[in-house]
Amino acid sequence: MSSQQTGPGSPGVQLSPDGYYWWDGTRWVPVAQPAQPPQPAYLPYPVTFGPPPPRRPVPWLRIIAGASAVVGVIATLVACIVPYGTFPDPNGGPTTTSSIFSGGFTGAGWDIAEPVFAILAGIAAAILVLVGINRTVQALSAGALIAVGAQTATMWAAYYGLAGTDGSPEAGGVIGVVGAVLMFVGGLLALAALFSARPAAEAATAAPPMATTTAVPAAATPTLPAPTPAVVEPEEPAAIEPAPATEPAP
Repeated sequence: MSSQQTGPGSPGVQLSPDGYYWWDGTRWVPVAQPAQPPQPAYLPYPVTFGPPPPRRPVPWLRIIAGASAVVGVIATLVACIVPYGTFPDPNGGPTTTSSIFSGGFTGAGWDIAEPVFAILAGIAAAILVLVGINRTVQALSAGALIAVGAQTATMWAAYYGLAGTDGSPEAGGVIGVVGAVLMFVGGLLALAALFSARPAAEAATAAPPMATTTAVPAAATPTLPAPTPAVVEPEEPAAIEPAPATEPAP
């Protein structure tokens, strides 16, 4: 005796009108529904991602300018301590060795004010160049270094010429000229750094980076399975008794 396979996929099987049950001959059996994969949940709004902001380039030219000015100020201070010349006494007295801080003659103290002002103004301008607060401050600091460097160079040139004419020049005048030139060059470099940074800033403003918009999926929310409808077994159809046959008329 061969067994016949029955099931919801077998031919001739009676399904309920909604397709959820099939009749196995004695009762209604629910049809197994395929599990639906969970749907990814997305945020209701797009999230904009853009490239990271460009890093600010290191202003090497401005740093070199400030360092040059600082070295020039230090050289000017050293030149004020080191003698710039020796002067013989016309009356046959001892030779006088003169420096800015130790003149060796009456009234030499009045010569201190000018180089001290140059030292203070130079160190302040050099610090402002290194810090780089804004373009206006940088421009003023560069101009101050140029002016102080030019003024200090002419001052030391005058002292060196005086020592060469009336006596013998010493190292202080040479060191002072070198310090003044370094401050002057630092001012020029700071001015060059100011104008070289302008085209780069304008190019960055003219071409802003393009931002990309991407929808980011939210945290996965577990999807609960749909509730299985309750099995309701319909009543079996009542057997219909055949109508009694009518007797023929005589």
